[in-house]
Amino acid sequence: MPYNCATTDGQTGKVHTDIMYENLVNKFSWGGIKENPIYLNENNRRMCMNLRNNFARLAEAFIAEGNKEKALVVLDKCMEELPVEHVPINFFMLPVTEAYYKAGGIEQGNNLVKILAEMYDENLEYYFSLESDKLQSKGMQKNIQQSISVLYRLNILVNKTYKQEGLGIEIQAKFDKWQDFISSNGGLQPR
Repeated sequence: MPYNCATTDGQTGKVHTDIMYENLVNKFSWGGIKENPIYLNENNRRMCMNLRNNFARLAEAFIAEGNKEKALVVLDKCMEELPVEHVPINFFMLPVTEAYYKAGGIEQGNNLVKILAEMYDENLEYYFSLESDKLQSKGMQKNIQQSISVLYRLNILVNKTYKQEGLGIEIQAKFDKWQDFISSNGGLQPR
């Protein structure tokens, strides 16, 4: 029977940790994405993002229960089955990254922060190399704002929340570079 299920993570439904753990970690057959770099069309990529979200959500549920060890097993399984080398990443990796930090997987969290920061920094380099008319399109403006937002969130994560001093300096520099660039150019203008 349906029942009202309040959640704390803003997503639909409740996580039954034991059942979901068994299904994601032990039962599900992942199809070999980790062994073979295969072409993932848009639908496949979206499905992988959903699966990563499910892993992150399960890890967060374990963290809320005080079981950080199982949370780390879940996150490691996510990265094993859906590796960044074979499955493209984007801002949907932020929950996985943050869950690693919360569960005590500082090194894994730092590695994901480095990958995400480098990717979004390179994206911004590309966006601002475009001609003004292309740069001013709504889609490009959204991409730029999303990239800045990801760098901002990574900066908060490593500098304020988890105090990763060496990495924090690097991420702060990337974020500041783009904030300064945008401020000095009066907004989102090409280089």
